[in-house]
Parts: sequence; structure tokens; C-alpha cells
Amino acid sequence: MPTQSSWIFLDRECKESLSRVIYKALNDVQLLILKYVAENLDRSCSSLLKFISEVENIPLSTLKLNARVLQDLGLIIYGGGRTARLTSAGMIVVFLCQKSSGGSDERI
Repeated sequence: MPTQSSWIFLDRECKESLSRVIYKALNDVQLLILKYVAENLDRSCSSLLKFISEVENIPLSTLKLNARVLQDLGLIIYGGGRTARLTSAGMIVVFLCQKSSGGSDERI
């Protein structure tokens, strides 16, 4: 049984399979929030969600609800005056949602 600190190497088939699971489990707004949190390391969650709302034309209330879901899932951390950031699990989700070649985004 692997320990918590064990490395896991994913072949292409495994990565694609896990990506499909993520795309079925998370909605497009949640994936978009994860992308923005990954790219904006110096913003509070409120500031970031307001920015996303303006840029993507998504209601702020929708973004707040989906950010709460992501926090409940343990994919992002925010609040208490801290900047919004990905957890380790959130980083893995963002990694798995990127194209295998070149690292550019496929869906997020």
C-alpha cells in the first residue's frame, strides 16, 4: 500500500480516464474558477470572483456558490484575509485537465 508521500506516475490512458471523471464531476464554472485561482496567486477570493464575473459575464452569486462547492470539496482555500489558492488536490485536478502535449488548456 503506497504511503501518503508516494509519487504516482500516470500514463496517458490513466490521465485521460481521470480527466473524464473530473469533467463529469465538476461543472464548467467550477473548472473556470480553478483555472483563475491557479493563475492569480495574489488575489482574495472576493476580488477574484468579481474579476471573473466581469471578464466572463457570469453572475457573482453563481461564482460564489461554485467557489463554496470547490472549498467544500477541498480543491481551493480562501477566507480569513488569505489569498485564494489551490490545495494539493486542486493542483492535481488542474494538472489533469490540461492537454498532455504542450501543457496548454484543453477545456479549462
